[in-house]
Amino acid sequence: MNLEKAKVLDNQKILPNYWQLDLYAPKAASLAQAGQFIMLQTTPYAEPFLKRPMSLNRINPEEGTLRIIYQIVGKGTQILTTIPAGGEMDIIGPQGNGWMIQKDYRKALLVGGGAGIAPLLQLAINLAEKEIKLDILLGAADRDAIFNHQEFLQMASVSVATMDGSRGHKGFVTDLLPQTPDYDMIYTCGPNPLMEKVALWAGQKGQACQVSLEERMGCGIGTCMGCVCKIKSKDGSIAYKRVCKDGPVFDGEEVVFNG
Repeated sequence: MNLEKAKVLDNQKILPNYWQLDLYAPKAASLAQAGQFIMLQTTPYAEPFLKRPMSLNRINPEEGTLRIIYQIVGKGTQILTTIPAGGEMDIIGPQGNGWMIQKDYRKALLVGGGAGIAPLLQLAINLAEKEIKLDILLGAADRDAIFNHQEFLQMASVSVATMDGSRGHKGFVTDLLPQTPDYDMIYTCGPNPLMEKVALWAGQKGQACQVSLEERMGCGIGTCMGCVCKIKSKDGSIAYKRVCKDGPVFDGEEVVFNG
């Protein structure tokens, strides 16, 4: 387990409710893979006590840097916005299991919604480096919650959906799922209803799918059991697995999203 004191290189607002945090954390950057996360201490004080799990948006092992895009959702992330460049914060990680990429992949679909767009960028970079053709679907409430759009466009065909119609298709990003998909793998991250719909659609179309789950975490290292999710075994039985240790990436057919 890697414990590291990371240096803040930059911490700036990029959209009304989203911030971009760049960290110098050479050990973590050398170990990290797309789809993993770090546990980050937002304050040196006792409150809030728990570290926050943060997905990795960009990983640069050569420069020793990590990029995180985070949404302000509570006290911890609000405090995080006040940490200036030059500051330091304790991190644990990288943690968990990231996205799986097989050598024979030729074409992949990425579907992201809201904050779930963030962990898809490094995945897209890795896939593009392997000359895998990409289609990317991005969804959010409005145009002010779509980020990394230009970076994705450099690598893939990108379609956007917003609930208010301020950018791209008006409606759910799942409205853009193709009728006759032909992908080696479908990757998705976002709200559970989005991932559930993508996983169900993929199963109906005979497509392989990976989902990246998000749960509240106490420790982030598999000890507290606070982030368990239901997983279906091949025999139909239900098991509980830890998102932090066994995930956050799972086979879409295995996850029980409801119940």
